[in-house]
Amino acid sequence: MKKKVFFLLIILSAVNLNAQEKKNFVQKLVDKGVMWSGELSARGSFLNLKGKGFTSMDFTVSFGYNFTKFLNAGIPFGGETALFEKDGERDWASNGTIGLCVGIVPFRFTEDGDNGLIELQLAAGSTTWHKYDWQYTYYDCRINLAYGKTAKLQGGFGFRYYDARKSDNRMCLYVSLGYRIN
Repeated sequence: MKKKVFFLLIILSAVNLNAQEKKNFVQKLVDKGVMWSGELSARGSFLNLKGKGFTSMDFTVSFGYNFTKFLNAGIPFGGETALFEKDGERDWASNGTIGLCVGIVPFRFTEDGDNGLIELQLAAGSTTWHKYDWQYTYYDCRINLAYGKTAKLQGGFGFRYYDARKSDNRMCLYVSLGYRIN
C-alpha cells in the first residue's frame, strides 16, 4: 500500500512539473475566467481522539467550482479502508463515500495565487451504499497548503469525526497528500 501511494505521488509530481512548464488547455480556460478545481488526495489517520484501535486510509477525488478567489465548493468522492483492532483481533472495512465541501482561502502567496495558497476546508458526507459493514456520516475540517501554478501539489492536516450508524463513533487526526488543479 505504501508503495502504491509513493508511486502515485511521483506520477503526480511529474504531471505537476509538466503542467507548469507550458501553457496548456486548462491554463487557457483559467485565463478566460473559467474557475474550477479538482483534487486527488490520500489521507491517513495517525492519532485517535475518540475510539481506540482504529486506522484509516482514504483516497478522494473532488470536483468543485471556485466562486471567487476566496470561496470554493466541491463534491468529494472517496474510497476508504479502515482497520479496527478490538481485544487483540483485527478486522477491516472498506466503503465508498460522497459529500460536500466548502473551502475558504484566506492567504495566497502572490496576488493571483499562481505560486500557492492556504485553504481552510470544511466537509461533510456519508457512505454511499448500505451494504457495507461500516456505515457512517463524516464531518471534516482541515487546513490545506497548495503549491504550484495551475496544477498544485497539496498537503493538508485536519481532523475527521465519524458518526457511525452500527458501531462506536470515532474521531481522528490525519494528514493528506494530493494534487489539485485550479
